[in-house]
Amino acid sequence: MVERLDGVLVVGAGPVGLVTALQIARAGVPVIVVEAESAIGTSPRAAVYHSPVVERLDRLGLLEDLKQIGVTKRAYHYWNLEHELLGTFSFDALRPEDTAYPFNLHLGQADLAGIVLRHLLRVPGVEVRWRARAVAPTASARFVRAGS
Repeated sequence: MVERLDGVLVVGAGPVGLVTALQIARAGVPVIVVEAESAIGTSPRAAVYHSPVVERLDRLGLLEDLKQIGVTKRAYHYWNLEHELLGTFSFDALRPEDTAYPFNLHLGQADLAGIVLRHLLRVPGVEVRWRARAVAPTASARFVRAGS
């Protein structure tokens, strides 16, 4: 079966793929996300997002939802292998003009992806296909072809 999409095909429903799809869809471009798994992956991966990433997530309108289930932290602690504290850095030392996001966000990657997915599915022109793969993509100046 041949299917045409006048839009964007995003391969992978992890945080990067879903955030990319969200940005594209909000620009009014139809998006299909394909993911080989049957749901968002739950294996432990990224868990801490620093100020520049937090800022970007806020610009996407995700931060308040993320903060409801994540933990914000305003300090770093540095330890050696003997579990001795080597030092601490506190965001409290920063001035307001240094950053509007004086914290990092602790949240599992699967939780982040789930919130992004929820926001993505609210955008018209979006479809997410689970247990689907993009196989042997080829590109020309006018289109991309991918088998499934």
